[in-house]
Amino acid sequence: MFKILFIISLVCLQHNSFSKNIAPGFTALFDSKTNAVLISWKHTSPATGTYLIQRSADNNTWADVALQAVIIDMQNRLFSFADAKPSAGKNYYRLKFIAVNDGVEFSKEVMVIIPAASNNWVMYPVPVKDMLTLDYR
Repeated sequence: MFKILFIISLVCLQHNSFSKNIAPGFTALFDSKTNAVLISWKHTSPATGTYLIQRSADNNTWADVALQAVIIDMQNRLFSFADAKPSAGKNYYRLKFIAVNDGVEFSKEVMVIIPAASNNWVMYPVPVKDMLTLDYR
């Protein structure tokens, strides 16, 4: 009986964990006018102390691109960043959340395709949520 109760309490603790409170609406899209990837998210969790924007070319090896520290009274604030140095082709972006208690979580990855000089069509964002944008150069 004690073991079953212990397992149930662990499931309840995981359900209310840090990761359930950090759904920031993270988006990344390519702006052909500025040739930059525009990244935005909403800070909703008081448990998050720092955000790191990370970029990858292969969705395996990640590099930090920018850091955004958060103070307590920034709840429900929208943050944005423009990555002016994306590579041509596929670029993956994600947010790394560092909690005030040093816990670490990651957002889902978002792929942004940057056109090479010879490409004429670009579509974004990938994956698509509500709207797909086709950009002709």
